[in-house]
Amino acid sequence: MEKAQRLNLEAQVISTVSWCDDCRPSANWIGLHSPKPKIRQSGLWQVNELYKETLSEAKFAELKDVVFKVGAG
Repeated sequence: MEKAQRLNLEAQVISTVSWCDDCRPSANWIGLHSPKPKIRQSGLWQVNELYKETLSEAKFAELKDVVFKVGAG
């Protein structure tokens, strides 16, 4: 897989998690005290790629293929 493809998948995974209503940090997560609103709101330690394009079904299948190939290697 090319670097650009990997970076695109990574961005879409981050975005997918940031849009997930069920994916929240614990009540005592230290990031809730971050000075950055996006970190507090998203529950993720980063601000890049938040709330953008999520993984499509096809991209999710592609990601699973990559993970299984790496795991089997």
